[in-house]
Amino acid sequence: MSKDNKKWAGDTQDHLADWLLEAEYADEEDSDGEDSDDDDLPDLTVEVNNDGHPCLPKGFGSLKLKHRQKVVRTVFQKAYSLITNNPRAPVPWGEVSEEPGHYLDLECIPKNVVIKDPSHLQKDTIATIYSHWTDHASHGSPIISFVGKKPDYVHVTSDEEDHLKKIDDGKSLLDEDEDNLDIAPIADSSPQYHVTRDMVSYLKSLSTIPSYHRLLAAVQKLPTRTDSKARKQQLPIWVSWTWSQAYLPKDIHENMETASAALENLCNYKFNSRGWGLIVVLGLGLLLRECSHAQEYEEDEARVDVPDYLGNSILGFELGDQIVNKIAGIEAKVKAVWKDENLGLSVVRQDIEKRHEEERKKLKENQKAEEARVIEEKRAMEEKRVEDEKRAMEKKRVEEEARLAEEASKAEKRVRKSNVKGRGKRPAADVKVPSKKKVKSSPPDPPRRSGRDKVASKKYNA
Repeated sequence: MSKDNKKWAGDTQDHLADWLLEAEYADEEDSDGEDSDDDDLPDLTVEVNNDGHPCLPKGFGSLKLKHRQKVVRTVFQKAYSLITNNPRAPVPWGEVSEEPGHYLDLECIPKNVVIKDPSHLQKDTIATIYSHWTDHASHGSPIISFVGKKPDYVHVTSDEEDHLKKIDDGKSLLDEDEDNLDIAPIADSSPQYHVTRDMVSYLKSLSTIPSYHRLLAAVQKLPTRTDSKARKQQLPIWVSWTWSQAYLPKDIHENMETASAALENLCNYKFNSRGWGLIVVLGLGLLLRECSHAQEYEEDEARVDVPDYLGNSILGFELGDQIVNKIAGIEAKVKAVWKDENLGLSVVRQDIEKRHEEERKKLKENQKAEEARVIEEKRAMEEKRVEDEKRAMEKKRVEEEARLAEEASKAEKRVRKSNVKGRGKRPAADVKVPSKKKVKSSPPDPPRRSGRDKVASKKYNA
């Protein structure tokens, strides 16, 4: 089995949800025909800041509902990739919905809003989330932040990995050098059959005892670690995801000391991670199932593939009660690990909160500095305006004085010119002009006529 298959083992449903969502968008766009042209597609890119946190999407209000859902999904994906250090790690929406506080910084989520797969979010819910993100962005805080992650896959030992690789190559441990030998079939009720499927569901199916299911739920909340020190501890060969048989070995059914020793090894197994804790849960579940098989065995009704040694098995209520009692002790150890992890998680959250507080403080300082800068600019502009007005008034005064001086000069010139023209023509004011006396004159004497004139007159009159 390849490592990629192991990584897919715990996240099959999430990958399928992502794929179905992409297919749904593709079908809608193809059927509508509105977005068939790449030029008409809106920009759904989500940027990240220098710390890797997703930025507030731009142009969000103008998008259609399906595009808003896709942008919200991208924002969560960007934030989740920051904590997983894997940009392709899918967000475990089902677990996030059930335990949001285990995965998300709850300050980034509006109250009374249930976070689930964005493809199922309604328009009003998305608007509420975006408004909350906008408020966070305005205060310089990340719009969304993950504080926990889902394990990529359940850890197996190096021996198990080698064994699985040989199975992938079509070889078993006994005949790896004999390619022509037949390979034993893998039982569909065996751990190996489910290692590439839903392993948690398989573990749940092993027993119906409530305390067993509580232990399984508690172990799933443990963190994922790749450097766990549980590898060197001893466990029975069948307590492994490489066990390919439907039933446990015969010696478990024939020797109570062997069964009790296996149970003791499971109880003493030290782990502090989800993957290795599930190994212990697997061993306990297989023991409980085997006790049920032994109790329910009926020789005349048994199938051909059921081993005969179940009929003489020593397993039964006695070992079942021992297992139930041991489960309580193991669950207490898991809760003790919880406290340590919660303390560590609390420290992490405190660090995150401290960083957020520093960012908010820095933002406030920047805002105050910006406000001071704006006030100083306004003051400088006002001073410049007043100074410009003074200069303009002074300039206007000078121009007015110059204009008046010029008009006075012109008037003086006109006066001088008129004075020059009037010299010697006008009498002086102190010279008296003699008055002329009026003398009565007699009418003039009529003209005297000559004799010639007289004769001529007579001739004319005749």
